[in-house]
Amino acid sequence: MEQAIKEVQQMRREMTAALEQAFGPPRWGLAPDFQPVLERAGCPDDSSEDGAEVAGLPTWSTATVYPESHWRDAADRVAKIGRKYGFDRVRTVVDRPGDLEIDGRAPDGGQYVFGFGDSAILQITTGCYVWKDKPQGLVRDSRS
Repeated sequence: MEQAIKEVQQMRREMTAALEQAFGPPRWGLAPDFQPVLERAGCPDDSSEDGAEVAGLPTWSTATVYPESHWRDAADRVAKIGRKYGFDRVRTVVDRPGDLEIDGRAPDGGQYVFGFGDSAILQITTGCYVWKDKPQGLVRDSRS
């Protein structure tokens, strides 16, 4: 699990850096009403190893959104980086005026959701893994 978390944190850094480089501000960061901790849950199916969990990074967002004319390009950039990390099943969930959302899925069950509407969001969840050293209590999210 620890390695899976590091990889999706790195993917998030690359995704948001690519967006900021291509489109400039707004800057990405922890969404309002979210704590900088991972959400942990049991795996969604019974075929997982005993003690395996999924970990969700806290939702990141922007206070303002890019112009709608850039949304598809932004989604394509995010999908390209996601594929590099194995999130190769990408689909458009919503694509209508004022609302665009894609998700990417990895063979291990990991998923990201990226989209625009009144705000921009990026949510990422690992696949199902066992912790090397299972933490007790909250696990802080690394921003670096």
